[in-house]
Amino acid sequence: MPAEVNKAMIRRLFRHVLNEHHVEPIDRLVAPAYIEHGEHGEHGEHGEHGEHGEHGEHGEHGGQGAVLGPAGREGFRRTVQAYLREFPDLRVCIEDQIAEGDKVVTRFSLSGTHSGAVLGAAMMGKTCRRGGIRIDRLEHGRLVESWLQLDLPRELRRHAVPA
Repeated sequence: MPAEVNKAMIRRLFRHVLNEHHVEPIDRLVAPAYIEHGEHGEHGEHGEHGEHGEHGEHGEHGGQGAVLGPAGREGFRRTVQAYLREFPDLRVCIEDQIAEGDKVVTRFSLSGTHSGAVLGAAMMGKTCRRGGIRIDRLEHGRLVESWLQLDLPRELRRHAVPA
């Protein structure tokens, strides 16, 4: 797919799923075998595939990072739903976006008021404003793999839920 088409697909994912809080578009935008890589937790703990993820130090497609959370489209859906429960007024703004080949890099900012659903009373009612960068790889117009870096405060990293 052309780079501009891939960028538009990621913008649709951000708009419909993260900003409008509709999980139904996940079925057409995310591949069944989706994988997300990145740091996990306060101390950089790694996912089930070890220090460098399932495919070795640089991954099958040249990236680093452990596999995060439950894999697949359903894992992506559960992660999004958990994040939307945690931040019911979540808003994500795309600050920059660059695409080449099958990859799209998106720098974004997010904000939302914490509900206390996972982190409890210590964070409840506090507004979280953070930034992040994700690299998404697409095939046939669907998201198949992501690498994620979030700028989370220490108290949120302990219980991080990826975007």
